[in-house]
Amino acid sequence: MNLIARFQQQTLRLASWLAIAGALLFGLGLYVQNLAAFPSNVGVSEWWGSELAIRYCSGFVRRGLLGQLSWLTTGWLGHQASYVQALALLMAGAVLLFGFVLAVGLVRRCGWRVGLLILMAPVGWPVMLNHAGALFRKDALQVFLGAALLAVWRWGWSSSTGFKKVLAGCLLAAIQVFAVFNHEPFALLILPVLAIAAYGKSRAWLTSFILVLPGWLAFVVAALKRGDWFQVQCLGSDLQRLNLLRPGALPGSSITELALSKPSFFTWDLLPHQLSWSLVHGVVMSFAAVSAYALLMNSSGVHRAWTKASALWFTQCLFAIPLFLATIDYGRWFSMIFGSGLFLILICFREFFKGSFRSQALHSPLMPQWSLISLEIVAIPTHCCTYSFDSIFGLIPYSALGILKRALI
Repeated sequence: MNLIARFQQQTLRLASWLAIAGALLFGLGLYVQNLAAFPSNVGVSEWWGSELAIRYCSGFVRRGLLGQLSWLTTGWLGHQASYVQALALLMAGAVLLFGFVLAVGLVRRCGWRVGLLILMAPVGWPVMLNHAGALFRKDALQVFLGAALLAVWRWGWSSSTGFKKVLAGCLLAAIQVFAVFNHEPFALLILPVLAIAAYGKSRAWLTSFILVLPGWLAFVVAALKRGDWFQVQCLGSDLQRLNLLRPGALPGSSITELALSKPSFFTWDLLPHQLSWSLVHGVVMSFAAVSAYALLMNSSGVHRAWTKASALWFTQCLFAIPLFLATIDYGRWFSMIFGSGLFLILICFREFFKGSFRSQALHSPLMPQWSLISLEIVAIPTHCCTYSFDSIFGLIPYSALGILKRALI
């Protein structure tokens, strides 16, 4: 290796570690700050607190499953007034666990440098880590449920018969229904990876559709059971009785949205400046996601990694288009799509990509070095709803995201 090539390699390595260290310190710093503000930043007047507060107060309603389970559990333990806070801490713990599990998988496949750089891509874990609006929501738990679907499918469905396949089918249906009734966007953001994995194995669209049919049927039920004004009043009374809501106040947005905010499940509500920023955000995050996918696939012995990575990301986003038209939480949606895509590659690589992992093949001449460089440039933690807290980008002078945003708004 000549002197110039060695210098380039060492420079690339140093840039990777600096990007990882900066993103990790920044993300963990905000994580600790949000935990230190707990529980004042998990009130039922906020999106994340009110989403966790939804339960089956006067009958079935979408998103209420986890809240109902927490309500029953804390009631049995004699601490029912803490049911929202208990769920908030569970979600915050799930974010850390999510990062740890994903880091182990990525490092095993790609080595420390590339694995951690993929983990810290701004479209993934940092979104959940550094903003309270995502930290105390169900995102990490939902992605875990998607990973569980893929693991069960590979274990007992893809190449099994008899009782094992029946058991796997029952587990797949149960996990899908649980996840959708916990947070219905699961059907659009995460469930498609199971259909993609099944199609990669069988090349049969009908088989893939049947496999995810329980989740889609649950989604239809959840979309129809939006709740009503009586549901909102009932939840409000319970929250006031538990001193989680001041007397005379209405519950937060996620609860009132069940009955009042939107005339239909899908409603375009992006303002012009939000639309312009969401397009920029989508382009940058898509580039980061495809770069990460390509690195992971290529380091695993897949030819034409960029093409396969682009196709996978495009397919995932295609399923999620209705959700992007329905809400402005696009940062969260990208993060959940990306997390489920990483688990798809890590768990179902052989079935979907028809290849096998090559350990530590990171210095192969086939590895797209420019993908690695692109991740180093954009490995700056983003956050949940980027139309809020604009000043966070001002803290990072080299953030291309901040420059682009100021140019458009």
